[in-house]
Amino acid sequence: MIEHLPPPTRGCERTSISVALRRGVWQVLLNRVFYGDYLNQQDALAAARGLATARSEMS
Repeated sequence: MIEHLPPPTRGCERTSISVALRRGVWQVLLNRVFYGDYLNQQDALAAARGLATARSEMS
């Protein structure tokens, strides 16, 4: 499921990570930009968790 978010407000940085099944391939999006294709849901979710962890460690 793709989440459509309004643009961030001034002084607020928001990160959006989405996982969606499209034509039999799991896609991961980072801030609405393509990040990667995965053949199964488990790998796609692991990639999304890795992105979330990396993002939280950067802040």
